Amino acid sequence: MRTPWLASCLLSCLLIGFAHALPDEPVAVNESQTAELDAYIGKAMVDWNLPGLSIAIVREGHPVYVKGFGVRDLEQPGRVDAHTRFGMMSTTKAMVALAVAMLVDEGKLAWDEPVQKVLPWFEMSDAEFSRKLTVRDTLTHNAGLGPNADLLWVRGDLDSRQILERVRELKPAYLPYSNFIYANVMYQVAGEMIAAASGMPWDEFVERRIMVPLGMTESSATYAGMLAQHDDNVSIPYFEIDGTLQRVRDGAVDGVPAAGAAWSSANDMSRWLAFLLADGQIDGKRLLSEKNFHEMFRPQVLIPEDQ
Repeated sequence: MRTPWLASCLLSCLLIGFAHALPDEPVAVNESQTAELDAYIGKAMVDWNLPGLSIAIVREGHPVYVKGFGVRDLEQPGRVDAHTRFGMMSTTKAMVALAVAMLVDEGKLAWDEPVQKVLPWFEMSDAEFSRKLTVRDTLTHNAGLGPNADLLWVRGDLDSRQILERVRELKPAYLPYSNFIYANVMYQVAGEMIAAASGMPWDEFVERRIMVPLGMTESSATYAGMLAQHDDNVSIPYFEIDGTLQRVRDGAVDGVPAAGAAWSSANDMSRWLAFLLADGQIDGKRLLSEKNFHEMFRPQVLIPEDQ
């Protein structure tokens, strides 16, 4: 029997299983399964017409499969490997939720305090709801914004503050808390709160407080930060147009970076996954409390199966 509801949690865009005990030594790798997976990925690349990809699988807290396939650029030599950088896109949101949880631990934010306590200038079209909107609400995609909110940032000529100041002009797409529509802009509100509460820019917080402790040396919180590292091992974007793969411009989301601007490699993402599988610990050291780590995974919104 299929469950009629799905759950949304604060750790958006990332589904994992937990391992309750981690072995001291890396788990054994099954060579026949590895070969089978290699073949499966190779076929999928043909089926989906993909130039290249990388993948990391973490089992019981250890990477058991970290590989690259294909090429970074159809016009230049260079194979994809475990260190090739790809845009993290909306998996960036998981790090936003983690950053908020860390600041809740420190008493600098609270899950259910009003956003306007942290960002007095932020308003939605409904003044009363603007006063009620909470930190938690910015992460749960149910505060009333519709998909048209993305038009504020995809145009590319507004900075984060200008984008968020225009949210007040958007008519709600539904009554808050009555529906679920993916809202990139609200994650940028969370990013601005992280900056205000921590006293450092959102990207600096993510890099200093998350990526550095996890040893994610091949990662950056923004597209601009990735370019500043001057590493040539970076994937080039292609799109299928009229049946042919054609190189396209990178669609940077640095106007709303907390929504999806981070870049990383399969090698680094295996570290991120191992951290999550270890219940929020790295080398036995916690980056946040067990309570708030588990709060990120607690179901927040019930979603109809057909949505």
